[in-house]
Amino acid sequence: MIGIRNVKTLIFLLMASYCVVSIVLYVTGTDKNTTTKNTSIARKTPTTTVTNSAQSISHNGFINNKYNSKWNKYVVGLKTSTDTAAARVPIQLLTFLRHISNVYFFGDSVEELGDTKVYDVVHNLYKDGNLSVIDVNGQLSTSKNGVSNGWIMDAHKNLPGFKKLYELYPDRDWYLMLDDDTYLLFENLDSELKDLNPAEPYYFGAYFSFVGCGGIKNHGDGPDFAHGGSGIVVSRGALQRMIKVIDDCIVDYRTCWAGDVRVALCLRDANVTLDRRFHGRFINAEPDVDLDWPDNPCSYPLTFHHLKPKTIYELYATENRVNKENRPTNYADIFKSIMAHQHEGGIQDNTDIKGYPFAQTRTINKEKCKDVCRENIKCRAYVYDENGICWLKGSIQKTNSVEQSRSSGFITNNYICEENEPKPAPTPTISKLE
Repeated sequence: MIGIRNVKTLIFLLMASYCVVSIVLYVTGTDKNTTTKNTSIARKTPTTTVTNSAQSISHNGFINNKYNSKWNKYVVGLKTSTDTAAARVPIQLLTFLRHISNVYFFGDSVEELGDTKVYDVVHNLYKDGNLSVIDVNGQLSTSKNGVSNGWIMDAHKNLPGFKKLYELYPDRDWYLMLDDDTYLLFENLDSELKDLNPAEPYYFGAYFSFVGCGGIKNHGDGPDFAHGGSGIVVSRGALQRMIKVIDDCIVDYRTCWAGDVRVALCLRDANVTLDRRFHGRFINAEPDVDLDWPDNPCSYPLTFHHLKPKTIYELYATENRVNKENRPTNYADIFKSIMAHQHEGGIQDNTDIKGYPFAQTRTINKEKCKDVCRENIKCRAYVYDENGICWLKGSIQKTNSVEQSRSSGFITNNYICEENEPKPAPTPTISKLE
């Protein structure tokens, strides 16, 4: 009989093969607007090698990776699980992690996916080192009834994950923790972090408040925590402080319902608090109709979460194209290549794009409403009511399904970053002959 591990490896390899073919087709010619070559991401630099004990976990199996030494200052901890690793990890390896050498995959069991190994940081957690707290049945402690085993198991991964990252890579600048359905725009993040001193204690992410852990009973009484699915970023200075107390934190906060909250509590104990400056750019959503797109299309995101493989392909292709222009990938770039590519020209019936209109008028039908919006440079979205009212909106926010007869849509060419647009050639000056 074929073992479970062999089946998972086979599934992984099949998924990887599918991902390779899909990326090649997508990046090399399925759409003229998004056709790119990998010249910007796959830079012609020598392959770098990890020289410490993490050498054995480099993800260089079936993938022709050329690690870029530019990214050696970063360490990525990718949090996965036995249920999702085979389906989700391949596309991340083939896209934004492809040129990152310092990557550690960890979860709730040991998995071998091709030549990529996923390490178990959960079982026997409380027997390691100075940790001795575990119940008599060998089961991890939990705090709430009715919470799924998968969720409880997930909460135990973050702190030991960070501990392992520091053990393997103690001298790097930035430590990132991501979920296995998250996409990180490395060039965008690097443009923000490059001028910061990693020896200082920085902790970045999408901030939220919490209750129910660490004795916190009211929202706002505890430290802000960086939402794990959107990505957690800590500097070397912050992690060095946390490492001094992390064993105590693993025990003290073992009943806390969320791993990312445990990280915030532990950093608080190390006198490190969340820096909110990048809050709105760690996105806990896909770049689609469920996203409230920023009013400023020239701003740029750092992460997206809850992504399907196809969206990850598209983000990677977009980054490849934009990186050749030596600038960050902004929301207008992503909107043009993903939203516009999927929904161009479409009027969605029984929908309503939320947000306040800046104007309204009456039109004879929804098509005319769309035309009115297109002709107004301020108008990025429109909603048409069966009574003939046409609302014009200056922002593209989440599209909601409605029962009443409304139709909505957006105007692709009105959501642009003018800084990216080609400038018209200057009118030549004709000198008069004397």
